[in-house]
Amino acid sequence: RKGWALVNTFGFLGFIDSTGKEVVTPQYDEIGPFDAKRKGLAYVRKGKYYGYLNTNGKEVEPVAVPVNNKFNNR
Repeated sequence: RKGWALVNTFGFLGFIDSTGKEVVTPQYDEIGPFDAKRKGLAYVRKGKYYGYLNTNGKEVEPVAVPVNNKFNNR
């Protein structure tokens, strides 16, 4: 998202804003881009499971969908 920076804390990914405030707690193994094809959502992965973040940094689809599920067509 514009104005956010990806951070890596002890191997986990999250985001901070332009003031350095944490907006997404580093907890993810992978974070994809915010994509217009997915209504501005970004996929996130924890271990073998995926979910989605909105542009406010909230999980709108909990991280519970297995990697091999067709839902995760990036």
